[in-house]
Amino acid sequence: MPRNAWGWCWLGRACAGIGEVSEARSAYAKAIELERSGGERTGARELLGELNRKG
Repeated sequence: MPRNAWGWCWLGRACAGIGEVSEARSAYAKAIELERSGGERTGARELLGELNRKG
């Protein structure tokens, strides 16, 4: 479901979990974009911030 913010957020978590940091960042960014356009809040912004702090 390409317009589901939660789907993108979970994809970001999965990517981060296997070390695909760039893919995780992209997925979180897409989730945030969908949230801004009226989608459900997912916590992707916080997860992206956490990922960025780790390096």
